Amino acid sequence: MNTLADIRTRIREWRRAQSPAHVRRTSLLIAGRCIDAGWLDGAARIAAYLPNDGEVDTTALFEYLRERGRTAFIPLLRKHTLWFGPYVGPAALRPNRYGIPEPAIDGRMITDARELDLVFVPLVAFDPRGHRLGMGGGYYDRTFAFRLAEPARASPRLIGLAFEGQKVERLEARPWDVPLDTAVTEAGIYHFPGRGSASP
Repeated sequence: MNTLADIRTRIREWRRAQSPAHVRRTSLLIAGRCIDAGWLDGAARIAAYLPNDGEVDTTALFEYLRERGRTAFIPLLRKHTLWFGPYVGPAALRPNRYGIPEPAIDGRMITDARELDLVFVPLVAFDPRGHRLGMGGGYYDRTFAFRLAEPARASPRLIGLAFEGQKVERLEARPWDVPLDTAVTEAGIYHFPGRGSASP
């Protein structure tokens, strides 16, 4: 049986092996599905990540919001959790301790995860039950742990973005894992048990 570490290594290697042209083309398809679903028009405060390590490119989502005069939020690393700051473009970024760009803003401008309506989440792998495997730091699980403590809470909606090759048969769930509400790949939109039905 593959361990989570084995799956993480295998999928990251697969993801990094994809050509830049394939990543751009497929990322546009995924962004188009998100836009067509109406999520960006129906949510007030939206956060997404800046792509790293071969992740799905979110540029088209940021552009869609900017063209409509809206500001998206991106993660900021603060100790062991994530906060979120406004994304106004690459010139206003600085690298965090992992070398990932984040907003160069002061503490008065950061937003708590509870204040968001919709979050596009990066991932290494996901399974048909909505379990997500990340990079191993646990930041997203710690940040959104309140979703486990408050099961009836509907926001923020957590939407994982992935290539279809990142879907696996099963991931071992741990008590602290925060499941996705939805995942989007180039093949379709997946709503998870208790939150809808799969529709690839």
